Amino acid sequence: APYQCDTSLPGGYCTAECTGDFDCPGGACVAFDPNQDGIVDFALCAAPCRVASDCPRQGDACQPLDTGVGVCLPPG
Repeated sequence: APYQCDTSLPGGYCTAECTGDFDCPGGACVAFDPNQDGIVDFALCAAPCRVASDCPRQGDACQPLDTGVGVCLPPG
């Protein structure tokens, strides 16, 4: 999948759309539902983590998932 980069975040943040973890080598596919209607609007690859210091970008948060592992996401 082609990468998408958000240059509005400090240092930029690049990711790729995904349909499952198999699309994200070394990462996890995270579903997003920003309008909270119960329907996934898009899914993006994110780096895995257990604590924020595992994240490659300083300042990212380690958001826990139901699987027991977390993913690195920009704050906010």
